[in-house]
Amino acid sequence: DAYHVLTAAHCLQDGPESVPDLRIVAGLHSRSRPDPARVQTKQVAGFVNHNDYDHDTNENDIAIIRLSSPVTLNSYVNIACLSANDPAVNENVIVAGWGTTTYEGSSPDALRQAGILVMDVCRYTYGNYDTNKQLCAGNYQYT
Repeated sequence: DAYHVLTAAHCLQDGPESVPDLRIVAGLHSRSRPDPARVQTKQVAGFVNHNDYDHDTNENDIAIIRLSSPVTLNSYVNIACLSANDPAVNENVIVAGWGTTTYEGSSPDALRQAGILVMDVCRYTYGNYDTNKQLCAGNYQYT
């Protein structure tokens, strides 16, 4: 709905005490050149991390943010459509965000998106990988 935002729990590591300083900027494409006609800035009322989120392993790395007031839904700010089924191994999926592409790299200015492949190599590579709690995806060339 227009009051909630889905995010990664690791993005909220400062904890509930950070809520007064948190803002959601919906509709943003370029961080250095926000378009006032597209962007909506909203105060965060609170957030809840998944009960079983593990900071060390990033298992259950998901959180829900509640906004103080709703966003206005339009062609730039809308509700994400999620599949009812988990993606299968070797299925292509699309990811988007301002995340880094290298360890300790800098965040990009513009929103990025990429098509990546759901893989099954993580269960062999990482001893604590759990397919019920984590998604292994990427590119076989750069795994």
